[in-house]
Amino acid sequence: MKNETQKTTNATDAADAADAAKKKPKTALRRQTIAAIVLAGVLVILIAAQIVASGLIRIYTLKDTFLDENGVLQTVKYTVKRDSATGLYALYNERGEKMTSAPDNGYNNYEVNGQKIVVYETEVGGNQYRVNTATGEFSLYASVDPEGDEVRGGTATNTRLLMFARVDQSDILSLQVENASGKYRTENKNGSTVLSVWDGEDWQESAIPPDQQAYANLAVNCGYTLTMQKLDLTAPGAPRLADGEINYAAYGLDPNADENRPASYILTVSGGKSYTVLVGNLAVTGEGYYIKRADRDAVYLADTGVSVLHLPVEKLVSPMAFYPLGETTYPMVENFFLWKVGHYDSENEQADSQIVTAFGYRDLALREYTLYQTTPYVIPEQIEFLNGYSINDWEISELLSRLYCVQYLSCEKFMPELEDLEAVGLTENFHYLIFDFPVATDTDGSKIYVRNTIFISQKIYSEKLGQEVCYLYSPAPAETDDPSVFTWGYDMIVAVDPYYFSFIEWEQSRWYSPYYFQTDLSYLRELHLTFGEKQYDFYLDNSKSSQKDGISAENLEVICPQYPSSDHKLDYQEQLIETSDTGKTTVTDYTGVRNFKRLISKLFMGTIEGDVDCAQFEEQTGKTVEQFIADDVDDNLCIAKIRYHLEDYADEYNSYWQGNNRRDIVLRFYEYEPSGRKCLLTVEVLERDDEGNLLTDEDGEPLTDPTRATGLFYVNSASLGVFAGYTEDLLNKVLIPN
Repeated sequence: MKNETQKTTNATDAADAADAAKKKPKTALRRQTIAAIVLAGVLVILIAAQIVASGLIRIYTLKDTFLDENGVLQTVKYTVKRDSATGLYALYNERGEKMTSAPDNGYNNYEVNGQKIVVYETEVGGNQYRVNTATGEFSLYASVDPEGDEVRGGTATNTRLLMFARVDQSDILSLQVENASGKYRTENKNGSTVLSVWDGEDWQESAIPPDQQAYANLAVNCGYTLTMQKLDLTAPGAPRLADGEINYAAYGLDPNADENRPASYILTVSGGKSYTVLVGNLAVTGEGYYIKRADRDAVYLADTGVSVLHLPVEKLVSPMAFYPLGETTYPMVENFFLWKVGHYDSENEQADSQIVTAFGYRDLALREYTLYQTTPYVIPEQIEFLNGYSINDWEISELLSRLYCVQYLSCEKFMPELEDLEAVGLTENFHYLIFDFPVATDTDGSKIYVRNTIFISQKIYSEKLGQEVCYLYSPAPAETDDPSVFTWGYDMIVAVDPYYFSFIEWEQSRWYSPYYFQTDLSYLRELHLTFGEKQYDFYLDNSKSSQKDGISAENLEVICPQYPSSDHKLDYQEQLIETSDTGKTTVTDYTGVRNFKRLISKLFMGTIEGDVDCAQFEEQTGKTVEQFIADDVDDNLCIAKIRYHLEDYADEYNSYWQGNNRRDIVLRFYEYEPSGRKCLLTVEVLERDDEGNLLTDEDGEPLTDPTRATGLFYVNSASLGVFAGYTEDLLNKVLIPN
């Protein structure tokens, strides 16, 4: 109403003034004009004088008001003026003495538009003021009175209290954290941060350091206790117990509460001083957590950064299950062994296990001119049931590339107990993996390896992660007998996407080359084929060839006793003349050796179809695969047999070897399905003595034993019949098709 009245009055006055102006004589108007000009001149002079004076002697007066120790309001005058030495504005007392800037907790002094702002503390009242050193403008920064060893901190626009002076990460000797998930500790030992977990009886030290970023975040939130607010516990609304004492449980800060106990940490700094801090509930507003020093009856509100104190130790470590593979060296794993475990007896450290696969990388320099030239991964000979098979190089390369780029979803349990393994399926029906990976080269040029050991669970749906996962456990490192190999383990259970470990679901046949006859022709010395009652024997001599490392052995000689000639050499020369429907004639010249190479090419295409269904096999034969093989004592149950002898040129062409590598393998084919489509394939590697000589019977024939063979896969029976027909064509000089 007052404003409306004022507006009405002003409007009336303006109208009256206008009417009066119309009635004034010209002389009056002239006098007003002269007066206005004079007044304007005076104003200009005054403004200019003020600007000049201010530029020379601009001084601000600051009155600091505070309560003294008796609670009496006091006022002390200070001035803000330029420092004659620096030309910058600063705060001075009445005696002309420059005040000192406030203790810098990292954020007090800053710049605005290139102008530095400095916080000064008054000498009597202790209040703090921010001063613009370029303009002299000032304002109150902090009137908070610290108690005990509290200090002021925050920013120049937001004053806060620190519960104690800032502690940098480098000054932390130890940090012990306890919350609902357990208790852990970090210690600075010889410049390294060591992580330990309390197992209920003692501290268990981990060989794995905390994640650097996670630990830095924890250290900042524990060492830089910047609060948002200090609660007034004298206020009428403060929660109290029946006896009038503050009810700290209302803030989640009662360490003796049966439920809802606070998290806590003990920070020990250089010099041995320690601070114990409790971290309670999240405030109702959600803006921060209540915190309290154990030795002080004061409650503060800290920002949500302190929520890290409520997190388990698993959030302090990087989830890992094995030593990271190198970008260019990840294919070079050795001693790769994978087992399927039915049950693990932790008390006796025994496992009901079955080996799935085993292989190791062999460098090209070691493979050149050997039986293993085209296969970088070799199955260890001590794994008898895999002897005679060849690793599927493409699949292994894909597997290792996934291990190289594996991404972990979370660390589920750090330094777990047996019950933790049981909870995620790592004591029943899991896989166990070991492999060595080169990480360095010794002074003598030999490689130094890290041995990784991993438990792998089946696929399990994780409610927490909302997806299917595989859990991995990497045991703590253990010593090995081999000085060139040291073990590596992270002692944690981690979750990964099953994609990276999908190989645990592979059929057995996927691990091995799909071709059951795989070798270089130049290393094939003997080939013996049996189809029913028919026997074919081939003896190969490639000694006259300049190429001894591939199928293009141009001077190969082949002798077959079943070929009707005086020397039994397959040296015939034939010509195939074909006429097309259009009347075009094609002439193809070929020799016996060329035709033999075509036969071998067909043998190279012999394919493993898949894993034998053991239940189906037993249903059809009335026996298990093992029983069936064991009953073939006389070697007369198979419908076909291929025996071949291999010998390379390692002794002559590869300095890493002394003597040639030799192998004799027998492939047997057993028909077991009524339709006649499936044949069980078994593989036997013939035994040699300690000097490498093949064991023979009394007639000098290689000693074979079908019961020593292993059978895992099946092949198509029809392909064997086709191959038998091609063998007849070879001896009858009929050109075998490409």
